[in-house]
Amino acid sequence: MNSLLKIINILKLFGKGTYLSLRLLIQPDNIHTLLKLGNLLDGLKSYQISLEKIKTDPEAKKLIEERFAVGFDSFESLKDLPEGSLGRAFYQHITDNKLSLYPPLKTDLTEVEYLRERQRQIHDILHPVFGLGISIPEEAQLNSILMASGAAPISTLIVAGSLLNFLFKSPQKLGELSENVSHGLLTGKQIRSPFGIRWEDRFAQPIELIKKDLYVSSIISAH
Repeated sequence: MNSLLKIINILKLFGKGTYLSLRLLIQPDNIHTLLKLGNLLDGLKSYQISLEKIKTDPEAKKLIEERFAVGFDSFESLKDLPEGSLGRAFYQHITDNKLSLYPPLKTDLTEVEYLRERQRQIHDILHPVFGLGISIPEEAQLNSILMASGAAPISTLIVAGSLLNFLFKSPQKLGELSENVSHGLLTGKQIRSPFGIRWEDRFAQPIELIKKDLYVSSIISAH
């Protein structure tokens, strides 16, 4: 009986995953479908592999174990930070694109759940760090960066969904999208783990300084 129930649950999970994946293929920018699909992936072995890879970075390991999620006092106050600062750019990214802030993280998350939620929380912070907008090619590029950094499996699905979407809907732009993905993968291999940085603590710093730290730290850690 237990084996039968396990098989039934696996089939249900597969069915939901397939349905959501198809919806994401048709509408790759549907955030609600994306979040639901991401929640289904927690039990995959690939999530555990991602977690272990990310934890090879000492700072990322530390933040994961302490469930770092400081947030910030006032979103509106970020607009008063200097031009070129991370906080100011993050504020402009959210307001210009009419996006919603990701809610504060819960305190009782497992490490896998924290990885999933933290990736969602820092996603819109990373857009201005890498100078990327919210078009499908730019989203694919950002998720390619995260893929190469060992991020949660949902990044792989987003990139794959973007490529399939362009293959059927915009084949003339598939080459351009592939370049975005290739550039993202290369960038992801050249930087330190985005999960090892206390992004909210660096809102007042210039983006260029933060980017320099991202690359220099990766060179140091490689020797």
